[in-house]
Amino acid sequence: MEKRVQVVLVNMDLDHFVSAFNKYEIIMALEHLLSSNLGAPFTVIRLNLEYNGGPCRSFHEKHHGNNDNLSTFEEKMLSKFEELDGMLQHPRSVEGYSIFRDPVTAELLGAPQTDALLLGGFYTECEIMASVIDAVREKVKPVIISDLSSSRSERIYYKSLDILSLWAEIGDTRELLIKYVH
Repeated sequence: MEKRVQVVLVNMDLDHFVSAFNKYEIIMALEHLLSSNLGAPFTVIRLNLEYNGGPCRSFHEKHHGNNDNLSTFEEKMLSKFEELDGMLQHPRSVEGYSIFRDPVTAELLGAPQTDALLLGGFYTECEIMASVIDAVREKVKPVIISDLSSSRSERIYYKSLDILSLWAEIGDTRELLIKYVH
């Protein structure tokens, strides 16, 4: 039986990428994902979550770093990300912390349409975590693409992955594409 796999990149945009601690890993993973032969039913969907207030927004506003003093390397990473970002599909906007808050998106990504939901993006401790919990409620297997996920803090990122491992499989882009696509 063919696996019905969806890839969802949450908040995969320059505003979020600029504050990621692992820019190089994200660039490499995004290049690999985009260069892979992604045949049907494997789909890349980019969602921008728009949230009004709440703990995630407060946390990110409080901990937003100053990105005015970027190194030459970081500027090159931002330029490369913009190039790759242009290759992604147009974003679907969802209001809320989770990709499942929008009924149309929930229908598109939920069971029985999807066996495995591969998630990547920003931020692991908030939007990714909320989406994983909702995926479990929707009876869809959540899988975190670790090298396509990030936070502003490496410590928070790894703690979040540790918590998420209770509900989700975690792996890198190459490993997960082999397992779920090829």
